[in-house]
Amino acid sequence: MLDGRHFALLKIIDGECTGQDYKIFAFKDLSSAMPVEYSENAESVREIIKNLAAREYISVKYEDEFEVCLKPLAKGRFAFERALDEEVEKERDAKRYFLWSFLGAAAGGAATLFAGLLLFLLTGVAAC
Repeated sequence: MLDGRHFALLKIIDGECTGQDYKIFAFKDLSSAMPVEYSENAESVREIIKNLAAREYISVKYEDEFEVCLKPLAKGRFAFERALDEEVEKERDAKRYFLWSFLGAAAGGAATLFAGLLLFLLTGVAAC
């Protein structure tokens, strides 16, 4: 499974590469495109690329000191799409939990109201 840094870089690569073509990236540009919370330098981006290539998420054609030529593989695109699907599913689940919680609270309130009304009627009848 990918951690946040790997996924963020894979998202950048997937967004830049269209089709099945290789694209040349400068390590400096990739490190500056990373989200602020990761703030990676060029050397750490190089390590992330090696890890992604070893796990077969991307294919590296060549690499030099400043640039790398790569493309995302089907596994990398699938991981990105699966993550988007998981986000949608989490939002859908959150809405379901809210609905069931609301309905449970409403049913509990209604049951309490009827129990109180029944108790009031029984004590009111007994007083007469």
